Amino acid sequence: MVGRCQKIVRAVVVDLDGTLLRGNSFKLYVRAALEYLPLSERIIIAGTYLLRKARVISHNEFRSHVVSLTGFPDEVLEYMRRHAVFSQAVLEYIRTRQAQGYSIMLATAALAPYVHVFWDGAYVASSVGSDGKVEYDCRGEAKLHAVATVFNGALPAFVLTDSEADEPLIRAVAIAGGTPVLVNPTHETEQLFPDVRVIRDY
Repeated sequence: MVGRCQKIVRAVVVDLDGTLLRGNSFKLYVRAALEYLPLSERIIIAGTYLLRKARVISHNEFRSHVVSLTGFPDEVLEYMRRHAVFSQAVLEYIRTRQAQGYSIMLATAALAPYVHVFWDGAYVASSVGSDGKVEYDCRGEAKLHAVATVFNGALPAFVLTDSEADEPLIRAVAIAGGTPVLVNPTHETEQLFPDVRVIRDY
């Protein structure tokens, strides 16, 4: 748990899935895997997906299993690059803040080996080992800690996210005097943070 950080730096932290991207990067990764893997491995992934839907295995177990079968070959990464759909409102927000002198960092629970497909700047992300297992899951308190570590104990002036999973970061930034911004939040997320600014980009 990161303690209350009072210092704010001229930076904007942006989430990836559902925020910078209109959609989920891991779902895009799975689609790419199903496009390029041999049939036998596609069948295994489909079966594992059903186990995940039935909540027999966790999301991280599902991610690890798909990564161990797929890896990160060029054709998969190129498929993800071609099919990514970005939020134009978030891109414009980033450009505006950059012009004002803010640094921009991506903070995501997505897997680090494919983040560069969508982002060429600084980032913190989840990591995987050589066996495909998720070694560090950059969400919740872990994301808050990662962001504060990058900024030497301070917090960014702005954070953009769509997810209630980022509650620790949202609340810490607000307490420190920064500005959280929700991007296309669900009704439940918006109710959870009724005083937070909202960007809609449907």
